[in-house]
Amino acid sequence: MKSGEGIIAEVLENDRVKIQVGREHLFTACSSCIGAERVVVTAKNTVHAKKGQTVRYQMPEGHLILGAFICFVLPLVCLALTIGAAYYVSIINGYPSIPWMLGGACSGGAAVFGIWKKMDTEISSLVKTEPYICEIIQH
Repeated sequence: MKSGEGIIAEVLENDRVKIQVGREHLFTACSSCIGAERVVVTAKNTVHAKKGQTVRYQMPEGHLILGAFICFVLPLVCLALTIGAAYYVSIINGYPSIPWMLGGACSGGAAVFGIWKKMDTEISSLVKTEPYICEIIQH
């Protein structure tokens, strides 16, 4: 279980909150957050924290492992397979291999984005991915 700290920025419906988290409390490199001093994380508000309070939250590690696989390993495997298949098809049919390999890379990239989009909506059913607040930090 990984934990981090942040400040409640907004209280949402269904016992959820948005937490402003400093980059020092992020667990992975967030490509969409490059250069940002603070990142917003949505978490389950299990301790009924209010806006402006400093809280400690936890995130299950299964999310991090699955996320690393989906973000880093899956694209490499998918690209290697589609480029290899395009190369094989070009050799078998006598076509120039470079354009076919570029086409394979484009189709592999499109497949990766499709998989990312599908996994983004279904990943929560595979593992418990949502961070949750475990305590309010008193200053």
